[in-house]
Amino acid sequence: MNEKQKKVQSPDEQPLLEAEQIINYLKENPDFFKTYPTLIADLNFAHDTGDAVSLIQRQVELLRTHHDTMRKRLANLATHSKNNEALLKRIQALSVATAAASTPKAILEELTKTIIKEFKLDSVYLVVEHSIWPMNGDNVVGLSPEELGKLRNAVYNLGVFVGRPSEKLKNIIFKKGANKAASIAMVRFKYKDVDTYLVVGSKDKDHFTNDMGTDFVSYIGDYLQALLNH
Repeated sequence: MNEKQKKVQSPDEQPLLEAEQIINYLKENPDFFKTYPTLIADLNFAHDTGDAVSLIQRQVELLRTHHDTMRKRLANLATHSKNNEALLKRIQALSVATAAASTPKAILEELTKTIIKEFKLDSVYLVVEHSIWPMNGDNVVGLSPEELGKLRNAVYNLGVFVGRPSEKLKNIIFKKGANKAASIAMVRFKYKDVDTYLVVGSKDKDHFTNDMGTDFVSYIGDYLQALLNH
């Protein structure tokens, strides 16, 4: 069997075409690659020029590289789109659960249950000045104004902190169950014009890292501030 008689098998297992059929088709349709220019990036053109690389070969290589880059970008966009959709559903669940709560204590209880369930976290703590939050609870840490000042210094006056808490930070915010959070996300907001913190924690030390985005954590702080001060 000569070269023209070799059969070419398509990827989707369609009936085989002979090389001569493909050649004749391309001769009859000389504008084929103008109509489908991206196909060039998937083809391998042998171009023997010795040690020198021809301009055409270089252009084809650049086109193939660009094509692969665009494919990866599209794949990343699809992944981000799915993640954002899942995040939106969790935010909606959080909003629905807390909107019906009529007291600050009830809001915190619903917030805690929903965050742990929807975001697969292990703990939720509200760190607040004890004089303005008399309600007790396992997930409420009441601090004095002086202790709140130490807390603010411990996180370098950041509005949002994510990562592994230091022992100093653990001793301030986890009076109970300090071992429940190996990594945390903490956001500062105002409750009755006083600095208050929401702390969500995970037993996984790598769940929250200091290089991750903080937009969602900031949103929770803004949402909780509006809800509690309503």
